[in-house]
Amino acid sequence: MFTTAIGHLALVRLSFMDQYVNKMSSSILHPKVATMPWLELAQWKSAMLHGVELVQFALELISVACVVIGLGKTLLLALRQRDHEPGFPRIRLCFGSWLILALEFQLAADILATTIAPSQEELIRLAVIAVIRTFLNYFLGKELEEQREQQKA
Repeated sequence: MFTTAIGHLALVRLSFMDQYVNKMSSSILHPKVATMPWLELAQWKSAMLHGVELVQFALELISVACVVIGLGKTLLLALRQRDHEPGFPRIRLCFGSWLILALEFQLAADILATTIAPSQEELIRLAVIAVIRTFLNYFLGKELEEQREQQKA
């Protein structure tokens, strides 16, 4: 008798949760969309997570592409230089600019990764990565700015 009472209580609780989820999904969606039986809140969440993962992957690909393009342009610039010493700051400036851009895209991808799985470990990891990349961006940007000023002079 006790187990049937617990089982009945569990069924009532599950029924209540189903009603709550259905009510929530119908309140946040457009009325025409909310009445469609195939559209549930869990499906929306799954679709949104999948979309965020795709955007994260795209940002990581763009970051890699920036490094590859920057490397290619830097190598072409280096091969065109006859005298290696005067062209070295310009070569570093070229590659450094592409690295800064790649770091920005990678940081955006890491932020999206944390929104998908916001565990404490992921948040700490993101904070450490963000601090390191911010320092890299700052000092690399400062160095590139100094090199630009030297080239103008």
